[in-house]
Amino acid sequence: MENNFEELQSFNDSDSHETNIMKTFHNLFDDEQFCSFYNNNSSTIEIEEENFAKNFNNVFCSKENNTLDDDINYKKLYYIEKTKSKILKRKRGRLPKNKTPSYKLKHSRLSKDDIIQKIIKNLKNIAFNYINKLYEKNNKDKKSEPLLRSIDSKEFNVFSNQKIYELFHKKLSDLFSADISKRNSNFLSKHSKDYNKVVIETLIKENKEKNIIRILNLTLRDIYEHYINNEIPEFNFENDLIKIEKKEGKEYKDRYEEIMLELEDIINKKGKKSNFAK
Repeated sequence: MENNFEELQSFNDSDSHETNIMKTFHNLFDDEQFCSFYNNNSSTIEIEEENFAKNFNNVFCSKENNTLDDDINYKKLYYIEKTKSKILKRKRGRLPKNKTPSYKLKHSRLSKDDIIQKIIKNLKNIAFNYINKLYEKNNKDKKSEPLLRSIDSKEFNVFSNQKIYELFHKKLSDLFSADISKRNSNFLSKHSKDYNKVVIETLIKENKEKNIIRILNLTLRDIYEHYINNEIPEFNFENDLIKIEKKEGKEYKDRYEEIMLELEDIINKKGKKSNFAK
């Protein structure tokens, strides 16, 4: 403890009235920033500032001098100390389980853009699972692997109006020819990341799985049309709405249904605006 105090006292050995500590503090805040703060808050901090100045003087200034050093800007030091205290008092670590981070409050779960992203992913999953299930049925006498493997999420995690428009009108054969997701690490240890592309090209060339080839030639928009009209076996829009309501509540289900039924118009308008901007 005595050694620490001696280290603090050593700051006063300089010939200059401005100690090494003051040289350091001076660079932390410019005078204009400090004056603005102090002028706006002076009526509430004068007493605290006076006590701070006396305590600071007792620790850092010479014992032989009982008066405050005129060359030290105690007001500025007080501001620095208060700011540091506020920073140290901020809670760190994980937020409580049910607390939403402030940076996520801009978009609610009912916002149109967020639900469009959810719908796009759902449509992609419907098309992907439908193709694999159909291939499994066609080859039920064989112990075959899934035809397609899940693709890298960056292919359908798109946010600009133009990208959403392009994705919506993209053929499934092109969409699923993207690189395989890195989550398929075991599979990728033995196969190339362009596995899907090779499989789709071979399938089309051999022309054997004609019903699957017909689906691969559809766009995501076509899948959307079949889905909302409940025309895809095992993937029924009305049934899915019931599941969504049970999981997310009626308000979310109603909002999801509203945007789903208007999705084509929404995306086409986004695409037109984006093309106009070019």
